[in-house]
Order: sequence, then structure tokens, then C-alpha cells
Amino acid sequence: MKVVIKNYPLNFHKEAYKAARYALAAHQQGKFKEMYHLIFENYQELKDNEDLPLQYAKEINLNMNRFIRDFENQSIINQIEQEKEEMRSQFNKISLPTFLIQGRILSSAERNLDSISKIIDAELKK
Repeated sequence: MKVVIKNYPLNFHKEAYKAARYALAAHQQGKFKEMYHLIFENYQELKDNEDLPLQYAKEINLNMNRFIRDFENQSIINQIEQEKEEMRSQFNKISLPTFLIQGRILSSAERNLDSISKIIDAELKK
């Protein structure tokens, strides 16, 4: 099974775009998962301090000069814009988070561990 995370920061969440950039900058040093989890576990604090991921970067032992350089890198900005466009072009209506299994968008009622497990089990039997 392969899990793919696509960025789709919403415009009305002012800290979302920076958070996506921070996560992708951490990815450049192999620490996407760690940064992603820290950001989402503490997303309420980001409203008051959108640069909090800089502290997280230190906590997960990233090279800070490289992290800041990667955060500013145009390729990360381009990746976010490309992923947003990809989602807009593939799906008429996007609700976040959006979960897909084998190209099928899960309804909000299916976005729980029990339903997801059943759907994955059914796919694995095919």
C-alpha cells in the first residue's frame, strides 16, 4: 500500500501555505513525516505563531540553514501550486481532508478507521 499526501492549503487558513512549505522543506532532509505530525498535532498554536515550525525543525535535528534555504526554494512553491492544480483539475468538489482509495473518493461517512480498513481489505482481495 502506498500513501500519498498532496498539499492543498486553503486560502482562508493564513498559516496553511507556510505549513505546507515547512513540511516539504523538512522532506528535503528526510523528515517530512516528523514535521507533518508536529504541525498537525499543534495546528492551533500555528494561528498565534506561524513560524513555530522553525522550533520543530530544531527539535527534529534538521540542518537549519538548509531548512530555511529549502523553505524559500521556488521548487517547493511550484510543487504546492502543481498539487493544488492537480486536485482542482481531477475533482469537481474538494473537501479536506480528501481520501482516495484506488482513485475513489471516500465520502465523509467513510473517513473512519473501520470503513477505511474494510475498503482496503476489499481492494486487496481483488
